[in-house]
Amino acid sequence: MDYCQAIKDYASKVFHVHAKDMEIDRKVLARSGILGRSFAPKKGPDRRWWRARAPGWGEVDWPKFISAVITSGYRGNLDIEHEDDVFASMQTIHSIRSEADVVSNCSQERAGLRLGYNTLSKLIVT
Repeated sequence: MDYCQAIKDYASKVFHVHAKDMEIDRKVLARSGILGRSFAPKKGPDRRWWRARAPGWGEVDWPKFISAVITSGYRGNLDIEHEDDVFASMQTIHSIRSEADVVSNCSQERAGLRLGYNTLSKLIVT
């Protein structure tokens, strides 16, 4: 999906923007397909071909994305979504048994949020 084109196409309908990156495991995607689950050994909760990452740690082109948001006329917040199980697991990997545990751990730690902020703050002019 061309996320920057989607911002341009739906600019009048954008009222809130969240920043979340994605890491794509192309080997798993090629084997299982876009709707499939991973056949690879499990490494954490329900590993699929994609993994949510803090901004700057995945495949989103942040300068291009921020440019599209600004040129679309959006002037609101850019909220960092933190669902990065890599940084959440730094704190309490032994306690992760489900995806709900990952989300809970993400909300309790700050490393992923700081990393996302460090990536995005360089691109925002206030």
